Amino acid sequence: MLGFIGLGMMGAPMATNLLAKGFAVLTHDAAGVRLPGARSAPHPGGVAEACEIIALMLPDSAAVGSVLTLIMPALR
Repeated sequence: MLGFIGLGMMGAPMATNLLAKGFAVLTHDAAGVRLPGARSAPHPGGVAEACEIIALMLPDSAAVGSVLTLIMPALR
């Protein structure tokens, strides 16, 4: 399963393309955006716990730092 955190202008189209190619995708978006066909995690750590590959599509380095702080304990 592929993980996507951030479903804005870049994340949503990229995750949608992967879904169209048959990949299983688990997402989390702080604004609550959901994609048809994708599973949604209640928090970023849920994506890190379930996925070996995670894409972060976030607006700036501060957001990346915040999400990395949240997911680091769950990374394997």
